[in-house]
Amino acid sequence: MGEVLNTCEHRITDYSVLAGATVLSASGCDDVTITTDRGTLHLQHEQDCCESVELIDDGMDKFADSFTWTLYTITTTKGDVTLRWCGESNGYYGEGVDVYWVPQ
Repeated sequence: MGEVLNTCEHRITDYSVLAGATVLSASGCDDVTITTDRGTLHLQHEQDCCESVELIDDGMDKFADSFTWTLYTITTTKGDVTLRWCGESNGYYGEGVDVYWVPQ
């Protein structure tokens, strides 16, 4: 697992900061880092007890007591990329993806 940015300082919900940015690099598997000319976007999930959240690249359905699909589509001049995450738990724990923006 990469660097965990678990602070309100970097958590974002307004993605307009990405509009017009140029993607310089992208890496990761379950923790995704996208570096742009304006800053770095981190998508990750901090693991807790009885749950899991993972980046899924197929259409296979998951079966658990509770599950949440989170989709982010990144549109660039070279095309679109959709990141599909599936979180599952016993219904008590969080199943979402944490998104952080670190400006340059």
